[in-house]
This record gives sequence, structure tokens and C-alpha cells, in this order.
Amino acid sequence: MFAHEGTVRAGEYLAYKTYLDSHIKPGVRYRIRPTGHDDYLFHGKPVRLLKVRPAEYCYRMKFEVPDEECTDPKDEKSRCIFTDNWQPEGVAFTPVPPAAWASPTGIRTLGCGSDVVWLVSWRSRL
Repeated sequence: MFAHEGTVRAGEYLAYKTYLDSHIKPGVRYRIRPTGHDDYLFHGKPVRLLKVRPAEYCYRMKFEVPDEECTDPKDEKSRCIFTDNWQPEGVAFTPVPPAAWASPTGIRTLGCGSDVVWLVSWRSRL
């Protein structure tokens, strides 16, 4: 068992320093939060993971983030996170189904219909 696994909620995947859960894949939209907090990054909106690159002691992750959600839209680093910046807790990734992407808040409760089918089929491909 990974040391920080207890702080990750059901349905979330952990990225911490050089550890990256194998379920975290580019091309998928995620809601992201530091595991020691309830607040989500990027104002709680789902963002698409574009690239994951190993760095010296962490992973660098680049996201597709609208300009209005960036601290500095002209700075590409405002669209990236480094997994070693979130110590000691790490970062939790919650996959967001395609039907929720168009939601005005970016947040939608899973529970019926195509969302559940998508989540089950998405997980079975990993």
C-alpha cells in the first residue's frame, strides 16, 4: 500500500513526487485537488491532461486549460503542475465522463445513464 493512499477518496487516483497511478492517462479530463484539501485546482473545472513527462524528482503534467482559468494565460507554466509541488499530500485526479464536460459548472453527479456506462467502460480499458 502506498503511504498516501488513505488520503485519496474513492474514484480518485494519486500523483505524488515520482509516483504516478497507472490509471492517470493523457487525453482524459480530470478534476484535480491536493489530497489534503477539499478545494480543486483550476476552479474545480475538469481539464484535459495533454502530456505527462518525467522530471528529475517528479512528473510534469500539462493540461488544456481555458485562458480565463490560468493565472497568466501567456505563461505556459500556468497550464502545468509538478507532482512534487504538492507536499506532503500529493495530488488526486478524478476522471470526468464526457457527458459532464459541457456542464456549466464542470461538476456533475455520477449515478445513472450514460455516465455510469462510460465510467465502467473507461475503467475496463485500463
